[in-house]
Amino acid sequence: MREMARMRNWIPVLIMVMALAGSAFGLDRAAATGDKPEKADKARSKDEISITGTVVHVDLEGGFWGVVGDDGKQYDVPNLPKEFRKHGLRVKFAARLSPGQISFHMWGVIVEVVSIEKIGEMSK
Repeated sequence: MREMARMRNWIPVLIMVMALAGSAFGLDRAAATGDKPEKADKARSKDEISITGTVVHVDLEGGFWGVVGDDGKQYDVPNLPKEFRKHGLRVKFAARLSPGQISFHMWGVIVEVVSIEKIGEMSK
């Protein structure tokens, strides 16, 4: 009985610790590192990649759009512009890695498109 009372006393403490930890993980890069925004932007440019690949419609979790890169990797692209949402379309794009972002898709690396262009006819 005493053990149950002790555990009840720890529940508010655990909730507080979890809330503080969650807010700490929600900070942006500039705030988390103490850097000025200009430095954080330079650091973000290291996270940008250039990808050439083929747009695909993945029929999982209700369906979504992604890109299979020529490097063989799969890229989950939540902000793919509508005019590029064509299965088999060849594209080249610059993207920013989104390591802190999560998705229900569980397919590929999550990236945010910075710029994109069509580079050829649709592949089969």
